[in-house]
Amino acid sequence: MTATPAQASRLELGCAWLGPPRSEPEVAHATVQAALDCGIRTFDVAPLYNAGAAESVLGEALTEVPRSQVRVSTKVGRRLRTGPDGVRAAVGDYTPSGVRRSLDESLERLRVDRVDRLLLHDPQNAEDGGVSAYRELERMREEGLTDAIGIGINQTEYARPFVGEHRLEVILLAGRWTLLDQRGAEWLLPRCSELAIDVTAAGVFNTGVLANPDAADATFNYAPASEAVRSRARDLSDACLRHDVALQTAALQFPFTNQAVKSVTVGAAAASEVRANVRNLHHPVPPSLWEDLRRKGLI
Repeated sequence: MTATPAQASRLELGCAWLGPPRSEPEVAHATVQAALDCGIRTFDVAPLYNAGAAESVLGEALTEVPRSQVRVSTKVGRRLRTGPDGVRAAVGDYTPSGVRRSLDESLERLRVDRVDRLLLHDPQNAEDGGVSAYRELERMREEGLTDAIGIGINQTEYARPFVGEHRLEVILLAGRWTLLDQRGAEWLLPRCSELAIDVTAAGVFNTGVLANPDAADATFNYAPASEAVRSRARDLSDACLRHDVALQTAALQFPFTNQAVKSVTVGAAAASEVRANVRNLHHPVPPSLWEDLRRKGLI
């Protein structure tokens, strides 16, 4: 199934599942190819994802694709280090020189000379909340190393040092504007609309429970889902099914109910998952579903 250009621009492939140990290179390549075949053109990655392996396999998979046909987004704030045991891991480095070196290393793994979008990853981990690192991103943007800069966060409060204080083109917001969890979005999303900051919603399944509330290993924000969370997800699913909409479809499309959200980033571990996400993007969702969920106090 191929999306129209307008539809495809609304869905990005999150690359956290690409590369060992999460997937073998051939599986990762097939996943990227499925995204391309479906019309997806934006790929979001980071050094953190599989200790650089995600960037490497993404770079390999896109080698034969004309650069002008895809948008590559990566992140800074962590660099790869090899420990005494020979294991490579991503460690925090929010110094101005560190984020610049991080981008240089990412460009090498990605096999490109620039990225289309560069995000400061988890700025709350920096001593100053990431402000000095972000100023370096601004300089790199001025140098033409990227078209757009912003932050990648999983709590809306982490955006406060930046929104209205610095020029952001985008905020990648993970897990905080979902069908199940809208904490803090009531202040952030209106401000983003006012300031013309695009929001990319990620973590729309809240790490699993919105994909399948009844799974024995269902998780909510990377931890085992409590029975209360599972129950709410089941209530959401029941309400969706009354409108002939699957829970996964509603979870993927809900972020677009706010005008600040311009795209959704969804990870996939296999080509079949990419195609399922595209089907969910296409499936019609009646406005009455959102009205019903609001009336029931579920969103």
